[in-house]
Amino acid sequence: MLAENVVLSEPAARIEDGRLAGDADITALRKLVPELYSFDTWLAGPGAPLLKAAGAAGKADVALR
Repeated sequence: MLAENVVLSEPAARIEDGRLAGDADITALRKLVPELYSFDTWLAGPGAPLLKAAGAAGKADVALR
């Protein structure tokens, strides 16, 4: 899905490589929360249908940002 959509792939790459990750210590966080997904892992698993459903949803009071 990311390879097909530059709008999603560019921000995801920046998050994964740390440029938008801020000061979070992801390694330490994963020790505290082992089930924490990377964006790629989430998208390859439970995230893909959720993201597709959100993109296909009609008009709503809450927007996907």
